[in-house]
This record gives sequence, structure tokens and C-alpha cells, in this order.
Amino acid sequence: MFDWNQPITTAQNGFPRDLPPQQGVNGDWTSPINYADGTLYLRAEIQSGGQPVPKPIMIGYCIWQDDLVGYSFGLEECVSLKGPLQGIPGESLTWEHKVNELNQISQNPLDWTRARHAYGVAIKNTAGIPVSGYGVWDWDGGTENEWYPLDMRITVVAVPYSQTFSGWSNYP
Repeated sequence: MFDWNQPITTAQNGFPRDLPPQQGVNGDWTSPINYADGTLYLRAEIQSGGQPVPKPIMIGYCIWQDDLVGYSFGLEECVSLKGPLQGIPGESLTWEHKVNELNQISQNPLDWTRARHAYGVAIKNTAGIPVSGYGVWDWDGGTENEWYPLDMRITVVAVPYSQTFSGWSNYP
């Protein structure tokens, strides 16, 4: 459902995302196939370019949906943070997270019968703070050039309820 396979730059502000999500993964997740009670399988890999100044990186993955009042990112749910990675080429980690156990960030939960606005990654420091230039975040108190470009691939596979993940060997 998501495959970021290019360097993350300051242009993404620490939140590389599919905006809008790919057509085939953005419909009703409750029927006819129940992804809403399924599992997300996630893999993050530091590619050959690594990070300008290797720093511990925590990885999050979030799903955003409009809130029916007009705000495109009004509803947000995320997987628990994973890491740290050290920003060194060759590092990787994999993990899984139940869709119905996503952390609800917004006041109201996502409505899995409606399309989502965006799928994306949150790059954070070990304190769980986004390494971003948005709003109050200040590139972790350093400069964005210490963090980005970050040569990272992040792949997320959604597996429906009662189905089995076929394994990472099927997602080169």
C-alpha cells in the first residue's frame, strides 16, 4: 500500500507521503475485503546514501483522512514508533501493527469505509519529536542538512483479516 523508495529531502519536512494514496489501496477497507481488522507489515531500510550526519532515527507510519469539515489531515492514526536506526547504509528493521490498534492522534477515529487523504512516514528523533520544519518543530534543534537527504526505503504491506503475510522476499 506504500513504498517510498527515494531520498527523503527537506521538501517533505520529515513526512514523506503519498498524496493522494494509490487508487487501488484507498477504497472501503471494511468490505468486500476486511483490511480494517488486518495487519500492516512495515520495513524501513537505510539505502546506500545513508544520512548526512548519522543520527538515531525513529520511524512512524501514519494514515490521514479528511474530517468531513474540510480539513484534509483532520483525522490521523499511526503505528507505534519503531527504531532507532542509526542512519547508516545497510540498516533495516521490520515490524507489524494491527490496523484496528493504530494510535488515534486526532479527536475522532478514521472511518475505514471512506477513502483516506494520505499515507506517509514520520521521521522522528529518539524523544519522539518530528524532525521537521513544520510549525513549532525546528529540525530537532539542529539544521535540516544534518538529517536530510535521508536515503531510505519504507515499504508497507496491508494484509486482510485472517490472511497470512507472504514474507518480505516477495517485496524486493
